[in-house]
Amino acid sequence: METPPKKAYQYDDLPAGGYIRTLHLLPGSDNHSLHCTLRTTLMSDAHYEAVSYVWGSDIRDHNIFCDGLSIPITSNLWTVLRHLRSETTRILWADSICIDQDNLKEKGIQVGLMGQIYRSALRVLIVVGDDDLGVGEDVHSLVTEIGTMVRETLQTHGTAEDSFPWPKENAPIVSDPRWGSFNLLLSRDWFRRGWVIQEAALAKESWLIFGKTKLHWVDFILTCTWQMLRFPVPNNLLDRIAMHFTLYTHYNPDVLRAFRPGQVRQSHLSMLAGANLLDFSDPRDRIFAFGEVAKDFSDHVLVQPAYDVSFLLAYRQFAVDYIHHVKSVELLEYAGHMGTSLEEEIPSWVPRWDLKIPSPGFTRALYAAPLASRDGSIYNASVEEQYYLKVRGVLLDTVVYASRLIWKTGQDIVDLSINLLKYLQNLETKTAYPREKLVDVLLENFTSGIFFGPWSRFRRDREAFALHLLQSTGHTDEDDLAQRRISATGGHPEAMVKCISNVISGMAFVLTKQGHMGLVPDVTREGDTCAIIFGCTRLSILRQAGGGGQYRYLGVATIMGSEYYKGDDGGDEFPILGEEGHKEWVDWDVDEQDIVLC
Repeated sequence: METPPKKAYQYDDLPAGGYIRTLHLLPGSDNHSLHCTLRTTLMSDAHYEAVSYVWGSDIRDHNIFCDGLSIPITSNLWTVLRHLRSETTRILWADSICIDQDNLKEKGIQVGLMGQIYRSALRVLIVVGDDDLGVGEDVHSLVTEIGTMVRETLQTHGTAEDSFPWPKENAPIVSDPRWGSFNLLLSRDWFRRGWVIQEAALAKESWLIFGKTKLHWVDFILTCTWQMLRFPVPNNLLDRIAMHFTLYTHYNPDVLRAFRPGQVRQSHLSMLAGANLLDFSDPRDRIFAFGEVAKDFSDHVLVQPAYDVSFLLAYRQFAVDYIHHVKSVELLEYAGHMGTSLEEEIPSWVPRWDLKIPSPGFTRALYAAPLASRDGSIYNASVEEQYYLKVRGVLLDTVVYASRLIWKTGQDIVDLSINLLKYLQNLETKTAYPREKLVDVLLENFTSGIFFGPWSRFRRDREAFALHLLQSTGHTDEDDLAQRRISATGGHPEAMVKCISNVISGMAFVLTKQGHMGLVPDVTREGDTCAIIFGCTRLSILRQAGGGGQYRYLGVATIMGSEYYKGDDGGDEFPILGEEGHKEWVDWDVDEQDIVLC
């Protein structure tokens, strides 16, 4: 039974210079209240295990007794500490106890140290909650089996391209019922929490505790990696561990190379963007929560948490600091708008880390080279008056048709695709593409380089859907249809519909004055400008802001070039307009110029 508190614990101020408090959790039986002492120590001298858990409700309706005085804690932390309490004193670090939550100055300083705190811990204990359905044994056996397989394969074959072949759809591992148990683990709230990203990534050693089951974090993340990159059926729950996967493979690049050849460009900014599916109770923490792990990226910007400014001002200051220190326009790859965000009192080019803004071609951009000027130059960006961003580029084209992509069901996507293809086929003016390739360009645009499963299967699925669209729009070229029937053998149109549904949500389809089609932010309207900003990997959509040559920045776009070529598998490849080797715009009547974004 929990003893009623008589007097509240009063925190002493922490000395300056890297001091923290450690929680010495005293032993006790299950039915005894929690007791501890708090000790102030230099982090460099401390020996402790750091706890990673879900705060849950902010209501602190339970108590832990520190030297006989009560500290109110949440129900979740109370449960976690009871679970971790052992037969001897256990030295821990848990944020909501070891940081005085009512002292904003201390909180800001300690939050800035949290990455170092987890990096310095003997180990990190990731407590995700109780195993209510008793699936822990199944999860443990699956994670151990897959983790061991991946590690042994890497030791034997290294980063050879065929180290991890795609399993057949009827392979026993694909239909293994233990994946259902694994999904129950992934559905725990811990995997939605933003703060835990660097808590796990920076640890010397981590253990994931699920009820009575204890999983080695490396085996768990290797299992997620294999499922994410080799499982033939997409699992939306894996979105929750995408950031854990990204950071693990950043620190262990050979793991990613063995599954996916090619160099992925990760950065401080891509990390912040990847966290937009995660939960933070305070939107400022979307930049504050990654201060320590950001140091492991070449473009990192020092962030000092400050909870006395609004989140929009914090975002603006981060953006200004980034441009001042890094000089790169990569920041624009993550800026964009939806709804009424353009009306906010911050510059339009400042990324809104709190919004889940769709980003056309984001996966493709991770591998792409920056778009450059006619002579291959990329220019530094600069901020003027803490508000205006000066960049260099070309104003390429104007939007003449914009259609928001709104759908609820798979059939809606089919109907949408048919209607857009009919629109393109019946245009009085020519598009930038051969008529017989319109369906291929449309589908390449809709998928933006994203696909699930083996590439060969994706190509068959795409060809099968293209065949369905052509037949639905009255295509009569029998030779073309016959060739497509061969290419579509074994393909499933419905698989392509699922792929498209994961890409186009929240976007708009546009056609430009010069006949190019593309995916753009859904705030795009007729009359907006398509531009190349040198240094970005994708095109940008701009809107003129009064006089003086200033523009509002709406977001990135994937505008398909008119040139295409045969890929290694004999299929047509469609590059993005402006990609190196496909800079058709250099022959257009457009000038390179300074562009001011506001």
